[in-house]
Amino acid sequence: DPEALKRALPPGSSVSAVLMSGDRTVTGTCTVTYNDGHRVLGCGHHLLKFGKIEIPMARAEVITVLGSSLAPFKIINTTDVVGVLRQDRHNGILGVLGGAASMIPVEATLRAGGTSRTYRFQVFQNPKFTPFMLMFVFFDTLFSVNQYGDEATYRLNGSIQLEGFPEVKLENLYAAGEGPAALPGPMGLSFWISERFSRIFNNSYETPKITGVKMDIEVIPERRTAAIEHVWVEKTEVRPGEKLNMKVFLRPYRGERFVKDVEMTVPATAPKGDLRILFSDAEMVNRSHNMALAMNRIPGLNQIVALLNRERANGRLYV
Repeated sequence: DPEALKRALPPGSSVSAVLMSGDRTVTGTCTVTYNDGHRVLGCGHHLLKFGKIEIPMARAEVITVLGSSLAPFKIINTTDVVGVLRQDRHNGILGVLGGAASMIPVEATLRAGGTSRTYRFQVFQNPKFTPFMLMFVFFDTLFSVNQYGDEATYRLNGSIQLEGFPEVKLENLYAAGEGPAALPGPMGLSFWISERFSRIFNNSYETPKITGVKMDIEVIPERRTAAIEHVWVEKTEVRPGEKLNMKVFLRPYRGERFVKDVEMTVPATAPKGDLRILFSDAEMVNRSHNMALAMNRIPGLNQIVALLNRERANGRLYV
């Protein structure tokens, strides 16, 4: 009914752009300027200045205004969705009444202290803004749980589902670094998640359609970090195909040093000359393909997905 839709957002009423909804809600709200029963103009200024957009358009009600000579703001309730915002331009926003925007469903399960809680929300799709929104929501979720602490470690297992492509597997173990400038654990992990989304969204080849995101995060109440302190190799001269025994001495955070025994086979095709054996964490092993991804040198979204799925997980020693 066009008249009913027109009455839903009359000029002078409040209209909200729903950037995220569900257990976490983020909206931007302004005033309706015009409504002809089909199209709605609002704001009189840009929202994010993204041009063409697809964001749920909802009714809103202003509860109160908090005055301030520096930055006054309103407290607002967003109510029912009545259409889709299609344009975000310098002079205002344009919405179309009726219909629904395509959102990314996100499910995050947080396990801590023997309990488990699952959060569900939907995020609008935009190459620049969606990775930031996901970083924000994961940081806010992890930072707000009662089990949060500087000494905690976060174990992540998750996946990103893409229409027409294999799902992207995500695995990481993250703890706060050392020193006064070290990032908190939730912030570092949220940056890591956001970066994976950004690599998918901001590729130069294809427009991805993300159909779902699932995350399972366990909060471990101790800092599980360790440094490689020393390496011992049983011999300094080897032949191709020969087995080589080694020991790696690791120093955990505020713990006693321990030893890992490692056996490797010298490649049968190893040429004569010096051999270099690298002992490292995942960051060092992933450095070359992370650089290729950062410089956008991967020829296609399918290859980007394959490379992300070959990424080594943190929390392991690589030889």
